[in-house]
Amino acid sequence: FSTQASDIIPDWTMTTTNLFHAICKVVLPSIIFQNPRVLAFPKKMESQDTAPIASEILNHFYKKTDAEEINQKVAWDAYMLGYGVSKIGYATKYGMDVKTDDKKRTVKDRILEQVGLKKKEEVEDTHPEINYTIISENPYIAYVSPFNFGIDPRSTSLENAQYVYEKFKKTVKQMKANGKYKNTKDLVGITPALPSQNNQVTSQSELEEFRTIDLYEIHYRTEDAAYILVISKDGEEWREHYHEESIYEMEGWQYEMLTFNQHGHKLYPISDMTKIRMLQERLNNTIDTILEQVDRFVPKIAANETEMTPQGKRALTDGDMGAVVYTTKNPNEVFKELMFTQLKSDLKVLVDQIIDIVSIQTGITRAQLTGLSSSSTATEATIEQGGQTLRLSDMSRAVNRYLKRQAMKLWQVCKQFVEFEELELINGVSGMDEKTGLPKYNWLTVDANRGERMREGEYDFDIEVGSTQKPDLAVIRKQFENMFSILARTDVITLMQQQGKK
Repeated sequence: FSTQASDIIPDWTMTTTNLFHAICKVVLPSIIFQNPRVLAFPKKMESQDTAPIASEILNHFYKKTDAEEINQKVAWDAYMLGYGVSKIGYATKYGMDVKTDDKKRTVKDRILEQVGLKKKEEVEDTHPEINYTIISENPYIAYVSPFNFGIDPRSTSLENAQYVYEKFKKTVKQMKANGKYKNTKDLVGITPALPSQNNQVTSQSELEEFRTIDLYEIHYRTEDAAYILVISKDGEEWREHYHEESIYEMEGWQYEMLTFNQHGHKLYPISDMTKIRMLQERLNNTIDTILEQVDRFVPKIAANETEMTPQGKRALTDGDMGAVVYTTKNPNEVFKELMFTQLKSDLKVLVDQIIDIVSIQTGITRAQLTGLSSSSTATEATIEQGGQTLRLSDMSRAVNRYLKRQAMKLWQVCKQFVEFEELELINGVSGMDEKTGLPKYNWLTVDANRGERMREGEYDFDIEVGSTQKPDLAVIRKQFENMFSILARTDVITLMQQQGKK
């Protein structure tokens, strides 16, 4: 079926000047860590030799889960919507999270299975529950839409909330195929609007592939433990499908939240973009008014129609450029050009003032927002850059704290479920093979003894920013300018001359 562009892009998205886009393109690349690397530091002497291995394992799973791209989306949500959310856990063959029975497998069971003294239990393979891109039998970091995430409204932060929940939309077939859920037999679901060529879908089994229900995964705490409750809304009926104690030995929730304007007085922070929303709308209205004036108040011609021939009237009204207009008297007495002011100066001033207010609210300099700068010296550019640099530094620290909390939870998942003894990770290049000419790699492996020490180890984590982090060019220019100014001083030149060849 054909779809018009107007059906895809609603009218309200067609802004004349999109300040949101311009600001995000300046801010987000500055606060998002490019190619981050997790560093592990031992908290006790016994963990010193295993800390580098823990760091390598975390970085391996960060790449495997595509965490950098996920955290970029989380940072975008935090800046545009007020907060961003990610989820940390372990995926099994049953889908997004481990089954309750899996928590009975201890470290001793894993070691016995590894040496062949105990047979590993096989689990029936079923469809992934939530995200088909998440590999089974591996830790995961998943993106969570803020529109599908809720926090206990009695709390003031994620940490002191008594419950959180995430909403999913699942098909009836997915629910019935997942052995983790109960009470799925009578699910009906809602049939979405299908294209005309699919109206031949009539059987019940075929409809179950399209019918959807709203699924709510609720995480809540009691004094003794944390629990996970999964319920669905099927039309007007609510059903319980899963209710078990959480198997994760994790500090806090499985979810981690990034905010830039969070404080202890309100649960959901206001985003930076919310502060300039009205200014964006006012700017659009002002520019639309300017463009309307330009189109409406174009130069016009006043003419005395009694002093023109019929051919002259047609040439004046319908003639092309360069047409000859015949008159019965002097043309200067027949025609007069009427000039109008196409652009009122006060509207242009208003646009400039709106951009200045946006710069104050967001901390983005006018030069960064418009691409134009009135600064004539490096000192002026540094002053303009100073306020924005402070704000970006504060947001970068918030991103750093978020990534450290995320790394800690990912490690807690790894040491609980990952069998370190089975990992084979590349740890650098040792040289080139003389026969094949191919690189020879160093492999990181973990024996049973070291794996046990890693599970009992205690570490702190930090994030090392990658080499692609962009420097403050205005400050660097000023530093070079100061250095050359010092070297060009007369007393410095004299001292250098006294040193001779030194």
